[in-house]
Amino acid sequence: MTDLRTFSRIYSYDNEDVSRLEGQDIDDDEILLNSYVDQITAVDRRSTRTDFELHHDKGEELGLLRRLFDKLTNVERLRVEFPGAESENELQAQCYDMQGVEEVVATIQYGLRSPALHHLVDLSLSLPSTWHVGQLGSALSQNARDRLSHLQLVIVDETGPSGSLTYTLGEDGNDNGDMTSVLESSYAPSNVQVAYPNREHQAELWHFVASCRNLESLAIEATHYLQLEQLDWRPPLGSRGLKNILLRRMWANASSIRRLLSTSSGSKMRPAVRRVVLDDVKIYADGGNWEVVFNHLRTNCPDLELVRAEQLSYFSEHPRYVHNNRPWENFANIWTADNAEDNNDTRYLHMINKMMIQRSGSSSRGYPVFLDDWESDDEEW
Repeated sequence: MTDLRTFSRIYSYDNEDVSRLEGQDIDDDEILLNSYVDQITAVDRRSTRTDFELHHDKGEELGLLRRLFDKLTNVERLRVEFPGAESENELQAQCYDMQGVEEVVATIQYGLRSPALHHLVDLSLSLPSTWHVGQLGSALSQNARDRLSHLQLVIVDETGPSGSLTYTLGEDGNDNGDMTSVLESSYAPSNVQVAYPNREHQAELWHFVASCRNLESLAIEATHYLQLEQLDWRPPLGSRGLKNILLRRMWANASSIRRLLSTSSGSKMRPAVRRVVLDDVKIYADGGNWEVVFNHLRTNCPDLELVRAEQLSYFSEHPRYVHNNRPWENFANIWTADNAEDNNDTRYLHMINKMMIQRSGSSSRGYPVFLDDWESDDEEW
C-alpha cells in the first residue's frame, strides 16, 4: 500500500486576501485550509511506480484479496499497515489518495466479516486516523472481538498541529500538546486529518477497544494526544487483567492508567501485568501523580518483568510540572519536580527498575532500560 500517499498539499495564507474578508465571521484556519495547491509526487521511496497520479486503480489487486479472504478457513493473526504521513515544510503536508484509502478499507472490512477471520486472536491495525479504527472495528462481530487476546492500534498520520513531538521545534509554547491552530503552528494537516481529525474521532477508537473484553495485550500508539479517560475497558469478572500494555502519546489521569493495570472489580487476585511501556504520556493538572502508578506496579504486580518509561510528564498547570525547553531532543524517563520533598515519582520508578534487575538475575547492563545513579545502592525497596 505504498502508493496510497500520492501527493503533497501546499497551503497559503495571503494577508491581502484576508483583509478583504475583514468584518466577516471567518476563522483564519478556515481561510488557510481552503487555499492550497496539490503537488503529485512519489512520496514513498520504496514505490516502484513511474506513473505518478492522484489515484492508482487497485481493482485487480483488491479483487484478488477478496477472493483470498473467501478461500481462507482459519486466520488467527492479521496485520494491516497503511503508510504514515508527516507535515513537511512550512504549511505543507503529505496527503493520501482518499479514494484508494476508502477502497482498501472496504476490502479489509470485507475480510474482517468473513468466517475465516472470526478466529482472530491477534489483530494489529496501523491506520491513518482514529476514524478508520472505528470503520474496521465495526466490521468485526462481537463474538470475534471477544476472541481477541492481543490488540495493537497505531495511528500513522501525524500531520497538523501537535501531531508529533518533533513539531514542538516550531510550536513555541505548546507545552501540553494541545495547539490546534494551523496558522499558529505552521504544521499543516493532510486531507485525511482535515476530514477525520484524530482527536475529534477518538471516541470510535475507544469504543472498539472497550468492546474487546478478553484482551491480554493492548497497545495504543497515537500521534495527536488522545484522552485515555474516554476508555471504559475493564477486565471480565474473574480475570487478572492485562499482561502487556503499551501507551504512546496520551493525556491521562493516574487513575485511568492504574485501572488498566488492575484486576477485575472486586477481585482478590493480583494483577497479571508483566510488561508495561509508557511513552510520552501526560497527566492532567488535576489527574494525580505518577508515583501512584509506579507504586501500584511496585507493590501489587508480582509478575512484572519490564517497565519502560519515556518522556512521562505533567500538564503545565500541575504542581509537579517541569518545563522541557527542547522537547524535540531532550529526553528523560520522567519530567517531574524532584525538588519537592513529598515527590516520589523518580524514586518509585527507579525502585521498579532495580526490582526488575533483581528478578531477572542479570546486571543493569542486561536490563533493557537505562538507569542512572539517582539513588544509593543500599536504599531499601
